[in-house]
Amino acid sequence: MWYVDESPNLLMKVIIFIILMIVLWFIGFLIKRKLENISLKQQFEAKNVMKLIISISQLLILAFGASFIFEIQTSTILSVSALLGTALGFALAVVISNIVAGFYLVAVRPFGIGDLIRIGSTEGIVLEIGLNYTKLLQLDKTVVLIPNKTLMNINLINCSIQIKELEERSKMGFEVGYKTLMEDINAINISQSKLTADLAEEITGGKEIVRYPFTLQFKLNIVSPDITLFDVNARMNKLMERWEKRLGYRPRYYYNKYIFRQDVRIILVVDNAKQIIEMQPLFIEELYRSVFVELHGGNE
Repeated sequence: MWYVDESPNLLMKVIIFIILMIVLWFIGFLIKRKLENISLKQQFEAKNVMKLIISISQLLILAFGASFIFEIQTSTILSVSALLGTALGFALAVVISNIVAGFYLVAVRPFGIGDLIRIGSTEGIVLEIGLNYTKLLQLDKTVVLIPNKTLMNINLINCSIQIKELEERSKMGFEVGYKTLMEDINAINISQSKLTADLAEEITGGKEIVRYPFTLQFKLNIVSPDITLFDVNARMNKLMERWEKRLGYRPRYYYNKYIFRQDVRIILVVDNAKQIIEMQPLFIEELYRSVFVELHGGNE
C-alpha cells in the first residue's frame, strides 16, 4: 500500500483560508471606515446596524469558505452553528433583546441623533443610537448610556419636533401651541434676526425646533410683604421679551398647583438642542433675579 503525504495539500488549504480571512477583514474595514466618514458628515442612525450586518456577513462567508476549502460537510457546520447559536442565545438574551430594540429604533425612528429627549427622570441630547445602548449628553454635560430595551418599555418625550408637523397637528386640533409659536416667528424682524429668507422658507418645510419644558418653584413669601402674582406676571413678561430677542422665539410660562409655593411651568423654544445646555442655566439665574428683584437691591 502506497502512503501519500497530504501535508503540502493541507498547508495550501490553510494558506488559502488565511488569505480569505485577510481579504474579508480588509473589505469589511474599508466599508466600516466609509460608514464612519458618512456619519461624521451627516446624521446616520443606521451606522451601527450596518456594521453588525457587515460583521455577520463576514462570519458567514468565512464559515462557508472554510467548509469549501477544507471539504467539511455543510450539515456538520449547520449542526455546530445551531448548537452554538442556542448556547449563545441563552447567554446573551439581554444583549439580543437590546439589539432587536436597536433595530426597531432605527426603523421606526421615534427620535434621531441631535434630538432632545426625556426618558423618565433622564433627559439629554441623542449622540448615538448603538446596537445595545443609546448615548445621551445630559444637560449637565455628562454622558449616559440607556439600554435600547429600556427605551421600548418606558414613556419617552421627544422635545424636538418639525414645524410642519406642528402645523399638521394644529389643523387636527391637537396642537394649541402652533399658533402662538408662528406669531412669535412672524413678529420677529427677519433682517435683525437669525431667520434668513432661506430659513424662513425652510420653516414651511422640514425645519425642526426644540421645545424644552421644565418646572420651577417660586416661594413668593420669601420677602415681606409677599410678592403678588400680578408683580410676578409683570416681571416675567419683561424677562420673556428680553429672551425672545436672544433665542428668536418667545419663552412661555404657565402656573401649576399652588400650595405654599407657586409651581411655574417654563417652555424654552430654540433651534438647536445644544442651546438648551448653554442657555437654560443663564435663563434660570436671570429669571430668579427678575422675579425676586427685592433680594437684589430692588433693580432688575
